[in-house]
Amino acid sequence: MSNEVKGDVGSAPAQGVITDEAVAAAKAMIGLQLRPEGPYLQDATSDTLRNWCNGIGDLNPLYRDPGYGHTTRYGTQIGHPMFPMAFGWLGRTRWGLPGVHGFYAGNDWELFRHIRPGDRISAVDEVLDLTPKNL
Repeated sequence: MSNEVKGDVGSAPAQGVITDEAVAAAKAMIGLQLRPEGPYLQDATSDTLRNWCNGIGDLNPLYRDPGYGHTTRYGTQIGHPMFPMAFGWLGRTRWGLPGVHGFYAGNDWELFRHIRPGDRISAVDEVLDLTPKNL
């Protein structure tokens, strides 16, 4: 048996090539809704709201303590404004340019009211634009 290696597998990492065709295919996805990754946490409960604050280090009792929330103008514990991020990694792409490293596309949030225990989080991922940059 031979230990000879046929051909050089190379020592440099593989590199993807951004082609005009790949950019055109990505642009064709503008307007499409993608399946959001997740949900990691979808239901807001007193425990999930508090645990989110534990994870980010926010000690505000309004977000952590149901008893304190009842004494406020909200009448209940409310969720931290970034709690919807617990749903999953919204804006992360799972499509695009073959062979090119994935990228975080960013996101915009519309919050219509404070999250309260008993609420359920939902999300929509939609391709809005693609802007090639010359680096």
